[in-house]
Amino acid sequence: MTEALAMPAPCTGCRGDVAPALLACPGCGRLVHGAALTEHVRSAERAEAEGDLTSALTHYREACTLLPARTVQRATLEQRMSRLSANIDGRAEATREGVLLCTQTVVAAS
Repeated sequence: MTEALAMPAPCTGCRGDVAPALLACPGCGRLVHGAALTEHVRSAERAEAEGDLTSALTHYREACTLLPARTVQRATLEQRMSRLSANIDGRAEATREGVLLCTQTVVAAS
């Protein structure tokens, strides 16, 4: 019930109001949880580099919860999660992709 009573917070980008349930500012598209998202992705990349694919997958899943649906960033993470799941299950050879840079603005998928 507390969330229902929560007031909009100002966007750190455009200073517009952002409702508590939103993941991106409706005015400028800035991600509400950009810092946490970046930390999850960095943790996932470190875990993947160390060979801890299960931990990497967990961090990517957490990062996805901070991204709006139908965005390029979320689609990229979903591809990585699919690849990691295949590697964990033994359905694919382990590969290393380039580093994902999570921007602070949502990029809508086509």
